[in-house]
Amino acid sequence: MSELKINPTFRDLIPPLSPYELEALEAEIRHWARAYAPIITWNGTIVDGHHRYEICKKYNLPFKVEEREFEDELSTKRWIIACQFARRNMPLDVRLDLAFQDEEFEMEQARKRQACGQGGVLLSPLVDTGKVETGRTLEKIAKKALCGRQTAFEYKKIKEAGLVDRVKQDGESIKKVYCDLKLKEEKAKVVEKLESLEVKEVKATEGVYDVISIDPPWDVEDVWSRSAHAGYKPLQYPTMSVEEIKEMKLQCADDCHVFLWTTQKFLPKAFDVLKRF
Repeated sequence: MSELKINPTFRDLIPPLSPYELEALEAEIRHWARAYAPIITWNGTIVDGHHRYEICKKYNLPFKVEEREFEDELSTKRWIIACQFARRNMPLDVRLDLAFQDEEFEMEQARKRQACGQGGVLLSPLVDTGKVETGRTLEKIAKKALCGRQTAFEYKKIKEAGLVDRVKQDGESIKKVYCDLKLKEEKAKVVEKLESLEVKEVKATEGVYDVISIDPPWDVEDVWSRSAHAGYKPLQYPTMSVEEIKEMKLQCADDCHVFLWTTQKFLPKAFDVLKRF
């Protein structure tokens, strides 16, 4: 049995097989007492067939080797990724990982080709990797991953935010994780704006008032929830509990008219607040 070389960089480009897939492959090889498909190598290093090679070594079974010629390591990596897209039932997040990786390799190839025309000087990236999700580049990535451009954009953003495990491990959709991320960012902007207003010196009002109109930031989540109300969308500003609203000090005259804005579902709570005022 010939001993082949394994390059961890090549091997790790390949998404791991599921336990079921690995078990099925092992059963097939043991049934035929050999690896049916050849193991592809480049300069004696495996580029396709890592699992087949390990199974054959484990059971001391024969296998065929097919040597391929590639221009360089980058070309080899892109060939490996292209082979993975032919796999069935590959999750969308895995296809997107491969598509973004392939785009990086393609840009690196373009830089090297440019360097050949510039006396061997390696130029800066042709495409700003921080903006790889824009324009035609994003369209190419989406096409490779068999998804829409917006989905590719959203996946890029949640990866940058370190939230990709919610898709890979928790099974949440890319859309949901992205929407949660956007909501968190928008809330942070509102809070920052409110805090900037709070630090400004505001002249304290004097005296009492006969008419006061207030529109409290009710805690909608206390009444409506995603499960109870299909149309509910999380608010983009900080809210207050009923107890916090009650603690507000209003400069009311004895016969003050208070206009309290609320919704039908909050009427009982609104009356409770008015009693406190």
